[in-house]
Amino acid sequence: MKLPTTLINSGGFAENTQMKLAIGTCLPISELRIGNIIRTETLFGFVYDLLYSSEPTLIRLKTANGFQAEMMEDQPVMTDHGYVVVTELKIGDIVKTEHGPSEVVHLSAFEYNGPVVNLRIKGDEPFLAGGILMGDYDQMVLMRDAALKDGSKSVDKTIIQEYYCKRKKRTRRR
Repeated sequence: MKLPTTLINSGGFAENTQMKLAIGTCLPISELRIGNIIRTETLFGFVYDLLYSSEPTLIRLKTANGFQAEMMEDQPVMTDHGYVVVTELKIGDIVKTEHGPSEVVHLSAFEYNGPVVNLRIKGDEPFLAGGILMGDYDQMVLMRDAALKDGSKSVDKTIIQEYYCKRKKRTRRR
């Protein structure tokens, strides 16, 4: 039985992007299921939603320590200064990977004809996609909201957390 999923129109990864599971093995994101437990920056994250879309152009990001991921242009990537949208990265920037900080050595757009998958995990930690720490769908939405508010695509993690806390307080008052 296929579990229900959500359709989206932004964020996510090419279907073959490798996701690190809590048990240490990797699985293409297209084979993840709700309930899987994946590696995050410090521990593990529970996948509670999978989101599907399509996109004709993706961004390929490669690091000096050999990791690679293919994603949509608004995907949050964890750097040494917090989350940054992948299109804001430049060659030489430092991103966080499974084996520590690493320099970006390749960024390119390419034509893509396949499903794009994003996910939502419990907690707010970055997870490993292609060995690179990334933000989930909720992180992408927070970044988009903060960017619209502040006019910037690059948002420090503490600013995002402050914005999220303020948003939660406003929601509780209603």
